[in-house]
Amino acid sequence: MALMKSETTSQLFQQMEPELIESRIGFLIWRYQVSRSKKMARAIVTHIEALCSHPDSMESGGIVCAYRRTLQMWRVLADGNPAAVEG
Repeated sequence: MALMKSETTSQLFQQMEPELIESRIGFLIWRYQVSRSKKMARAIVTHIEALCSHPDSMESGGIVCAYRRTLQMWRVLADGNPAAVEG
């Protein structure tokens, strides 16, 4: 799915089904476990924020709340401070 000039990343996420965003989060988490890169953690943050703000995901509040609870941890990892979430 290529970005058109008139589309922002946010608009692109809004066009996706919440299930697709959730699937991508799972894949990104798997990739993070292999790479431990800040770039991958930032991508996870972006996807979780998109899922939590997606209008169609408001109906499945339980899963969104679970992702929202992990968002702070992923933000810390994206900033490059994994020691802050360990232990």
